[in-house]
Amino acid sequence: MRLQLALDEKSLVAALEVLDAIGNEVDIIECGTVLLMSEGLRAIAEIKNRFPEKPVLADTRIARAGSLFSKLACEAGADAVTAVAEAPDDVLHECRSATLAESAKFEIELNHSATFEEIRRTLLFSPDSIIVHHNNGIDFRHDGWIRSALNFLSEEREKSRVGISLAGGMGPEQLRDLDKNWGISTVVVGSSITASSNPARALELCKLELVGLEGESIAV
Repeated sequence: MRLQLALDEKSLVAALEVLDAIGNEVDIIECGTVLLMSEGLRAIAEIKNRFPEKPVLADTRIARAGSLFSKLACEAGADAVTAVAEAPDDVLHECRSATLAESAKFEIELNHSATFEEIRRTLLFSPDSIIVHHNNGIDFRHDGWIRSALNFLSEEREKSRVGISLAGGMGPEQLRDLDKNWGISTVVVGSSITASSNPARALELCKLELVGLEGESIAV
């Protein structure tokens, strides 16, 4: 299981301060949508320049112009881009083709409350991962949709081999409730780390919660 750090700061300087402290301790660095909107593609380039060995995901949330936006993000240094599941078929096909041409990964983010039919549709575009986003306003233990979606994807991934990324307000308390049978491949943590007075310790606590999952070994 990989640990992805989402950077949704409005300032690139603030994001880099976090990375300087803990960037080497995560598997994937996410240039979040807020950071992209605030600082533009240079945020991707600067992060990749600072951490060339780390995969950088650009949370572009593409809904239109799939080829152009995917290519721009990849040319800036992104190793992966995202699109929203609500995007039209042609846009998602464009994203997949463009990322393959750039040797990058393509991830689709589900809308909270997506039906099984809608989830199954996203798999037709051969994404590398499906992002399941928890609604921060709902206690994770009582989020019936996310549990149903993860159960459904855990069955579908046996046929599609798609990765499953879990995002949205993930911290030690939420990670404690993960079910190893969901087969989650990537856990995305953000403000629980970046907004902490001690990001290194907060990250360590998240790692400790993941260690207990069967077959996982994460250094702490």
